[in-house]
Amino acid sequence: MIKILVVEDETFIREELIDWLHFEGYDVYEAENGEVGVQMAKAHTPDLIICDIRMHKMNGEEVLLEV
Repeated sequence: MIKILVVEDETFIREELIDWLHFEGYDVYEAENGEVGVQMAKAHTPDLIICDIRMHKMNGEEVLLEV
């Protein structure tokens, strides 16, 4: 199954994305900020990362550089 990591700090947006992706049959992981996103990416090796660019603590560009 295809694994997707959603990194989004806004709860409503993150939950909507996860619901849509689950409906389409994807295995979805979630992270509420960039720091958690990096940890999740290293732990689960997703096939795709959907990442917000503007986040607190660690922005999306920093996340993608770390992963």
